[in-house]
Amino acid sequence: MDVQNFALFVSFPFSGQTTSGAAVKALFRNPQQSLLYLQFTGVCLLAMIWPPIIIKCLLLLATYILFTYWHYRYWISFINDEWITLLPWSEEIISQARVVAIRTMLLPFSVIMSITFSLSWWDLGWGWILLLPLLVITLYGLTSYILVFLTLSNHK
Repeated sequence: MDVQNFALFVSFPFSGQTTSGAAVKALFRNPQQSLLYLQFTGVCLLAMIWPPIIIKCLLLLATYILFTYWHYRYWISFINDEWITLLPWSEEIISQARVVAIRTMLLPFSVIMSITFSLSWWDLGWGWILLLPLLVITLYGLTSYILVFLTLSNHK
């Protein structure tokens, strides 16, 4: 049995999904990282409730940049770990897995901050209408631009 047939027989996934899943699990299973995630989310949640709308927008942008940078640095340390470097991941798989992992790590924070932002700005009815577009813009659009900037600036 050659290597390709053996890989199909065993069906061991060599994909970015496995790598990004391992990074997310490593983040949320580490008690120190989970506590930091909860503390940062709580502080941002409280800071998002009272200011006027201009400050809320700037605060939302700043917290997403900080959170994305933190998860980007966590991804770099994860992918350069001595155990992860033993696996034969290609650069293409690592690049795809980076985006998926960082967006997945940002998902709980994005949902909480989008709900807080939209409901504290508008009343209950209009706030829920604003929630979905805000979540999509911040999670996919803003995160993509921040990741492109971080990748181009070679923060390794």
